[in-house]
Amino acid sequence: MRFKSLVLVSVVSSFILSGCESRPSMLGVDDRVVVIESPTLSHLPDSTKIDVSLIRSDGSVQHDGIDAINYFPYHYEIPVIEGEPVTSVSISVSVDADKVLVGENKQFSAANRQLVLQAVKGVSLRNTYWKAEDLSGRGIPPTVETTLAFNNENLLSGNAGCNLYRSVYSSASVFIEIDKPILTRRRCSSPVMYHENRYLVLLTSAERFSIDEEGDLSIYVAEREKPLKFSPLTYQDARLSMDLK
Repeated sequence: MRFKSLVLVSVVSSFILSGCESRPSMLGVDDRVVVIESPTLSHLPDSTKIDVSLIRSDGSVQHDGIDAINYFPYHYEIPVIEGEPVTSVSISVSVDADKVLVGENKQFSAANRQLVLQAVKGVSLRNTYWKAEDLSGRGIPPTVETTLAFNNENLLSGNAGCNLYRSVYSSASVFIEIDKPILTRRRCSSPVMYHENRYLVLLTSAERFSIDEEGDLSIYVAEREKPLKFSPLTYQDARLSMDLK
């Protein structure tokens, strides 16, 4: 009987010890999670490059990358390696080798895990007015005028070809997101309605934009190689095709 008791005690002790050894790694997962946030964006396009720098308490630096951020807030888990704990985290987001968003948490800990991305540079679209010239390589019907106005307070409006439309947008640096618009209820010919529907579908798939040296606007949309292209309009010209209140 005594032999059996000793065996039982030995088995139980081994089980308890193995449980104690595995517990720290389980609890340590949350300690390694960085919560990445953006005040205005819901995600980042797949075309972005996301670099991470991890600074440890001894001053050593570890570099890492994130393949994609498909939603915010995004939970990034710091890789497990031997060494001193991470005390500072910085992230940079680049498009075509240009750094456009950055974020830093200089006092990273289990109790302070948030990192907010902010714009490095970018052109404001507020109070700018545009005429569509091309829809991802498929042009504009010659009898149709399609316009886009970025108003104050992240509101936009325009003439989609048949109906007037209004929507809201958010942006950070070169990134832009456009909500589904509200339309008037006019009916036009089938070709015009087809153009209008296609334009609005592409517009609400917007991910980023650029303005070239000639002042033309390109809006890049998801899953399309070619952007929507616009030429600038004056406020007076824009008023001819839409109601700007």
